[in-house]
Amino acid sequence: MSSDQIGNANIAYSPVNAGPLELDWHYGFGQWIECPSVPFACSVTTRISSPGAFGAYPFIDFEQQYFGIVAREGSLGTSHEGYQLWAEVEIELAEWAINNL
Repeated sequence: MSSDQIGNANIAYSPVNAGPLELDWHYGFGQWIECPSVPFACSVTTRISSPGAFGAYPFIDFEQQYFGIVAREGSLGTSHEGYQLWAEVEIELAEWAINNL
């Protein structure tokens, strides 16, 4: 489920390929495989997520060994905003995980 299932197929929509983010995530089965490189060049899955159309951002971070959800309800089409909220506290969450797990 958490491995790239699209290969070289064109992605018609991604919650992060439009707007201010312009990231290149690929799709597994039921979730997005996050990759910090553009274009997608990640051979190991370190994070999966499933941003919601209204801005919720549930995720599992395999590298840092924690999971969570940014629970928000924005306007339709604001899926990238939940990710942006998480990105603002990413460093603090990673530090918390190191100290508490």
